[in-house]
Amino acid sequence: MKVKELIHHKLETMEPTATAKDIAIKMRDLNIGAIPIVHANQVLGIVTDRDLTINVLAKRENPEKINAKDFMTKNVQTCFDDDEVEKCAEIMAQKQIRRCLVLDHMSKKPVGVISLRDLALGTGTKNLAGDILLKVEKAQRATQLASR
Repeated sequence: MKVKELIHHKLETMEPTATAKDIAIKMRDLNIGAIPIVHANQVLGIVTDRDLTINVLAKRENPEKINAKDFMTKNVQTCFDDDEVEKCAEIMAQKQIRRCLVLDHMSKKPVGVISLRDLALGTGTKNLAGDILLKVEKAQRATQLASR
């Protein structure tokens, strides 16, 4: 199965000048947990609900004044729309992420985001998403223990 068979093809993106408040409102309205930050069709980063919590709220930043470029995740992991789902799942497991930005193979433009939920529900293989989540959680626990 190809990644493009699982993603929603109406991708919402925002500019790097968007405020945390505007991003949070869009996430709420669309019931999504991540928004790619794009300028001139180039991916600059991604803002997740976790980014909002850790980098804005926990640091007591003003959500009406801080821009996406100041708190987004810059190292965005990607896969291509014509990749096999298993390849994307392996990227997610190796990079310890729950979401992966999907690019059109020809244009390299973002076309969607694929999540563990998409993998579990779309493939009918709950073990695939479960295996990835287990690897992510183990790696995060090991990182936390090492930093103590």
